[in-house]
Amino acid sequence: MKKIWLGILLGGALSSFFVTQNLLAYSQHTTHPALTDQAVDFYNLNFSQNPISEKEKQLLIKGAVEEDILPRSMNHFYDPVYKRGWAGYRSSKLWARSSAEQQEGRSFLALNLWSLKDSVEDWPRDYSYERGLLDYAKGNKDRAFESFGHVMHLLEDANVPEHTRNDTHVGLTHDSGSPYESTMAKWNPSNFDIAKKLKQSGQKPVLLNDLDQYFDSIAGYSNGYFFSEDTIFSEKYIKPSVDFWKYERIGTKMVAFGYKNDKKGYFRLVKELDKSQTRNIVSDRLYSINDENKILDGYWDRLSKDFVLHGAGALKMILDQAEEAKKKYENEMTLRKEEKENKSWIASIFGLGDKNNGIALVKDLLDEVENTEQSTEVRFLTESPRSNLFEDSRLDLAEQPIEVKPL
Repeated sequence: MKKIWLGILLGGALSSFFVTQNLLAYSQHTTHPALTDQAVDFYNLNFSQNPISEKEKQLLIKGAVEEDILPRSMNHFYDPVYKRGWAGYRSSKLWARSSAEQQEGRSFLALNLWSLKDSVEDWPRDYSYERGLLDYAKGNKDRAFESFGHVMHLLEDANVPEHTRNDTHVGLTHDSGSPYESTMAKWNPSNFDIAKKLKQSGQKPVLLNDLDQYFDSIAGYSNGYFFSEDTIFSEKYIKPSVDFWKYERIGTKMVAFGYKNDKKGYFRLVKELDKSQTRNIVSDRLYSINDENKILDGYWDRLSKDFVLHGAGALKMILDQAEEAKKKYENEMTLRKEEKENKSWIASIFGLGDKNNGIALVKDLLDEVENTEQSTEVRFLTESPRSNLFEDSRLDLAEQPIEVKPL
């Protein structure tokens, strides 16, 4: 009896943990739909010969919203420096791609100790990229686009410094959550509209070879050029560093801001506090990014644009690979029909067997694509390509007189 009550209490505590976390993540009902919406619009502006329909866009948004349904969010972190997820759980990079991982029972254990009995065979919970490609190949495009929306959500989370710097950011108290994520919940599809501006400025979608490369590129930028509130000058990460400090008058005070160059220009990275502040009950901080108008909006301006450029390219890759999966699947089905294989094989290709099943066909396709293109130069079709996401660029201070604060 004691063990049962312990399990119930543990499950309840962890439920509160992740419910709170979700409330303070990129908003499930505002920010994620906004980013997905603009990635689709930017895709359509650049690939009008194969547009995503309004219905398909709404399915993508539906998937992006539902990816935050508990307990999936335990798998929404990807640290590109240490190649890991949060607290021993899967990285979002692995979770996004793998059908086997989304069917396996570990992700449900923390909320309900008795749910493992049916989790492995519970295909409706599988919204992986592999499953999406298989659904598309079999003609179930509606569910495929929902899966692709789940994948978009995970790419969007890789755009958030907290999710790429292993910052738990649980909002158990007012000063323990993510100021960036909670502040950016103000953006939604009705007030976030940058696709046309990006197109007019001559920027292009970022075209990469596979899903893993998109995770590495997006996460590399958010990890290497931006702080989360709990990882400012962290010993775990050597990036980002401040390029210079500048005193600025804010109201009646002079505030020291640290600036960073991300190869697109300089922006406010961090500010020095006039006195230490308590964070997470026991931590005293001398620096912060929690300044909506001075820092956080600047983060969003860069990170949101970077995602839309990558997101549109990811959609192009997804649809290209989906069409290839469909061709391969149809060819395999035709071949088996001609060979008059028995019904047991027909059942296996629909996901019921251990060998030569539908997911295996998708895995083979992805392996072929990656093996064929692994030596191909990655194409960054942006105006100013990033050759190295973690390389710094310095300002010629002689050209711009500023008030410099000693480091």
